[in-house]
Amino acid sequence: MSVEGLAYVAAVALLAGLYLSAHTFEPSCVDDCHGYTGLMGMSVFAPDYWIWVRDMFRGFAVPVIYSAFGEQNEYSEAAIVYFQAVTALAAWFFFALVVSSFVTGRWRRFLVFVLIASGMFSRGYLRFDDRLLSDSLALSLVLAWFALIMKPEPVMAYLASRCGKAALPVFLATIALMTAFVTSARDTNAFLVVFGVPLAFAQIRRVGGARLGAGPTRVAAVTAALMMAIVVLQLSTAGRRNSANVANIIVGMVIGDSSRTAFFVRHGMPVSLAQLDRPQALRDASTLRAITDNRALVLGALTSTRNEARAKARTFIRSEARLVYATWLVTHPEYVVRNVRES
Repeated sequence: MSVEGLAYVAAVALLAGLYLSAHTFEPSCVDDCHGYTGLMGMSVFAPDYWIWVRDMFRGFAVPVIYSAFGEQNEYSEAAIVYFQAVTALAAWFFFALVVSSFVTGRWRRFLVFVLIASGMFSRGYLRFDDRLLSDSLALSLVLAWFALIMKPEPVMAYLASRCGKAALPVFLATIALMTAFVTSARDTNAFLVVFGVPLAFAQIRRVGGARLGAGPTRVAAVTAALMMAIVVLQLSTAGRRNSANVANIIVGMVIGDSSRTAFFVRHGMPVSLAQLDRPQALRDASTLRAITDNRALVLGALTSTRNEARAKARTFIRSEARLVYATWLVTHPEYVVRNVRES
C-alpha cells in the first residue's frame, strides 16, 4: 500500500476511534421520540401505520427506519443508537471522500478529507446520535445525498454494467427514494435539496447519460424535475408541522421579550397574543432547550400554551408569522450568529 493509502487508513481509524469513544450508546427518548417508537413493532403495510405517520410531527423517514428494528425494547433501542452512530460515521467519511476528490494534489486532497470528516465532531449532532430523534439520521441522509449528486459517475457506471436497459429507471428510482427519505427526515432538508438541484443537474449532465441509454441533458432534466416534485410534495404536507413550529417560536422565544414582542406587534401580531400569559416553566429560555428530567413538564406547558396561541391568532400564525420571523432574523444577525455558535 502507498504512503498516501496508509495515511487515509490511519486517519479513518483515528477519527472513527475518537468518534465512537465519544458516545455513551445509552438511548435517550425525549420530545418527538414517542411518536417514532410508538410505531415500532407495527407492520409498515398496516393502514393504521400510515394514518399515524400522516399526523406525526415529522415525515415518514425516521419512523420507517426505526420500525426496521422491530418491537421497542432495550435491545432495539440500543441497536438504533449504534446504527445512528455508525451511519453518521460512514456518511461523514463518504461525503469527505467525494468532496476531497475534486482537490488537486494528493496531500492537499488528504488534508481536505480530514478537515471535512472532522465535521462529525460537531457537538450538537454528536449528542443526537444517542437520542431516538430525527436529527442524527436527517444529517446523515443529507450528507449521503449530496455525496451522490456531486459524484454520480460510480453509481451510474455500476447500474449500467449490472442492470442493462433497466439502468435508467433503476437510477431514477434510487434518486427518488433517497430524495424522499432525505426530505422526509426533516423539513429543512427540503430546502437543502432545492439548493442542490442545480448541482445535481450540472453533474449528471457532465457525466453523460449515454451509459444509461439516454441523452445527458434529458437524464439530468428528468432527475432534477423528479427531485423538485418530491420537494413540493413534502412541503405541501408540512403545513401543520410548520404552523406548530411557528407557534412554538412565538410562545418560547418572542413573548416574554419586550423588544421581540414589539417587533412582531409592529409587523401584524395581534396584541392579544402579545399579552398571552405563559407558565413559569417557559419563562427561562434555557429551560426550553435543556434536556433534563422535567423535560416532559416543560413540553406539556409549551404544547398547552402553543394551542392557546393558535386559538387566539390562527390566521396570523398560519399565514403571516413565518415572514415576520424571517424578517426578524435578517434584521438581527447577532441572534443567528449566537445560535450558530451555541450549536
